[in-house]
Amino acid sequence: LTTTIAFKPDVVLLDIGLPRMGGFDVTRQFRTMPDGEKILIYAMSGYGSAEDRAAANDSVFDDYVVKLIDISALRVLLAKHSRRRLPV
Repeated sequence: LTTTIAFKPDVVLLDIGLPRMGGFDVTRQFRTMPDGEKILIYAMSGYGSAEDRAAANDSVFDDYVVKLIDISALRVLLAKHSRRRLPV
């Protein structure tokens, strides 16, 4: 998280199944950082069931991306969310 604070990313693709701290916990910490609510955070997972997507979308993530990532679909998500958060 220290690196994230220094780097200040606009977008984060975050795997949900991290070894020490899960993606949900990492994202909650991102959101408490200065300007953390401005970071677009996409949950990444190999699981794509409706329940998995609902859990991520009902939480602190902006959206849910199933691995292997379809670059065209990712571009659509980025365009959709960039109009809402990122500077033009």
